[in-house]
Amino acid sequence: MRKIIIEGKGSNKNKKVLISGQEMKVNHSWYRGENANFRPPLSAMLSSTAAKEYILKGWLPDQTFIKKDTRITTFGSCFAVNIARYLEKNGYNLLSTGQQSTANSNVFAVSCNAGIVNTFTMRQLFEWVYENKKPKVPVWHDYGAKIYEFSERNRQQTAKLFNKSEVFVITLGLSEVWYEKETNEVFSRSVPQEIFDEDKHGFRVSTIEENRENLTAIYRIIRKHIPNAKIVFTLSPVPLVATFRPVSCISANNVSKATLRVALDDVVREFQAEGNLFYWPSYEIVTELFPKPFWDDNRHVVESILDYIMTLFEAYYCEDKCHPDMLIKRFFQAAISGGNIPEYLHETVTDKTYDEAIAQLQELTVGNNPALALALGERLYVDYPDSTEIQEILTALPNLISTHFEKRFNERKKDLQSR
Repeated sequence: MRKIIIEGKGSNKNKKVLISGQEMKVNHSWYRGENANFRPPLSAMLSSTAAKEYILKGWLPDQTFIKKDTRITTFGSCFAVNIARYLEKNGYNLLSTGQQSTANSNVFAVSCNAGIVNTFTMRQLFEWVYENKKPKVPVWHDYGAKIYEFSERNRQQTAKLFNKSEVFVITLGLSEVWYEKETNEVFSRSVPQEIFDEDKHGFRVSTIEENRENLTAIYRIIRKHIPNAKIVFTLSPVPLVATFRPVSCISANNVSKATLRVALDDVVREFQAEGNLFYWPSYEIVTELFPKPFWDDNRHVVESILDYIMTLFEAYYCEDKCHPDMLIKRFFQAAISGGNIPEYLHETVTDKTYDEAIAQLQELTVGNNPALALALGERLYVDYPDSTEIQEILTALPNLISTHFEKRFNERKKDLQSR
């Protein structure tokens, strides 16, 4: 939550921006337009609504459009598997995974569901299915480096699956690519060791323009052949395991993700008004909301954060959305795993008595840690919704923090009454 206070007069006039209770001073000399959205301080990221207020703003659909029986196809990088598993586990109709995928085992988007990591292969896939345009040389391989067969049977089977789809969730992975020098066609993954030839095969970093063109082509093909389908693009937060550039993997990863993110932004801004294209900021949720989002391998996202990301997705894209209390619970657990909230507060929620939990909440308030008190208070309020003590403690916090809690309290009360 943001509040702007103007102090002083004339040339000495300044703006003071309060974000979740923390003051940020900005010079009053510069015009900032109608959409000045400030970067929040770290304390603001302790609220269960931080993702909605500071990351999802501007990217959410006007209304939910996914039902339990909506036919969904997901593919892309390895992060696509996490999305598919969550949706299928929670009863959604996934065409590209689980039991339904058995009948489509020859479909590349199914057999290599998490191995379509670059936009070139994604574009090749849609152009082959709908324009019968296939690569001149074998550039698609499965996980065992076996060449994928571009048969008419496989093409028709893929077209059947795509034509059934009402929602595509497509996850972009990386912009570093291996390619065939003579045709300039890009490999779906890397070049199999046994066929690599430095005279025939090369490596490069694809450009923003190339990825923008690929994404635009994909969007237009889907709109032409499946006009009512919704398209949700995401960017995988999972970083490169290695780079083939002569630079550090960490810096190369930042370039790879930035290239795709800019291309995505360009395409979404161009076509968003048509109402069929959306961007889900899973990348920003992982990299901006949580200080320690990965396991010890420093690549794969911890499970509680994955659950929180997908609970958020369900809340804003799916009609059978989860109970609002579940969002608070999953944020609190994700924030503990991700380093936002101290681990000892997990015991406060799970092992302490009511009186002990209230004492811990009061201790945080007295200790002048209102943001952490709000985080714990919100979570305790889920377990003790009739507690006047929790309400009194949180509404006595600094003005903007207490206003935030009162807003959450009223929203929750209204939601419970409507159920």
